[in-house]
Amino acid sequence: MNLEGLPPVAGLVESSLVHWEGRVAAVVYLQGCNLRCPACPVPHLVPGPEERGGKGFIPVEGVLDAVFTRRHLLDGVVVAGGEPTLHENLPDLLEILRSFGLKTRLQTNGTRPRAIRDLLAAELLDGVLLNLQAPLTALYHVAAGVEVDLGGIYRTVELLLGDAGDHEFRLTIDPRLLVPEDVERLGRTVAGARRLTLAPVAPGLPGRRPLRALARVAGKHVEHCFVAGEPSRDYGRAGPRRPGRPGRRSVGAA
Repeated sequence: MNLEGLPPVAGLVESSLVHWEGRVAAVVYLQGCNLRCPACPVPHLVPGPEERGGKGFIPVEGVLDAVFTRRHLLDGVVVAGGEPTLHENLPDLLEILRSFGLKTRLQTNGTRPRAIRDLLAAELLDGVLLNLQAPLTALYHVAAGVEVDLGGIYRTVELLLGDAGDHEFRLTIDPRLLVPEDVERLGRTVAGARRLTLAPVAPGLPGRRPLRALARVAGKHVEHCFVAGEPSRDYGRAGPRRPGRPGRRSVGAA
């Protein structure tokens, strides 16, 4: 097996219960991202491989060996970043992981819709998790830390909404940036999605109560809507109906 030229791996979680709901998955983190989100939870993965000078990478042979050894204990592998679609040889990595008999999921910021379309067309992905930082307005440039091609993210949203794969939309809630109207707008953008998850930008920010209120706001537009870490409480249209109003007019901590 020729492993030369595979994407640079900067992290590995051998077993996770939270990166792919309902599955035990390994998580492979690739180096480099085209966004500069001020609230990025993994800033060490943002610089490109050339900026790291080859430092901090994990030998890909060791990563593949670890996943292969544990394949009977896993349901799948999540390839995350950074932004994995920046690497032209991402398909080669996915093909190897799928040869282990594992399902594959891509975690992406959605800025490269053509790459995602090609991966889906090649049947190299069973699911995509699209991380969204804000509604697709000028506010997105602030959340991303750079000017973003909003049209590209729109195309990714449309692609995933129209595809039969196990796809999920994830909105990071930063109460310093977003208000309920922004969450409502994003909910309309992904209307009809099978799964939307709202996640705090940092532990406790915002708290569970405001997140649940916002999930009721966005959940009107999607089949299933969850707060990260609470998979049993579904605020989507297909979930059990609960009484209560959408909540306050600002996103605050509990």
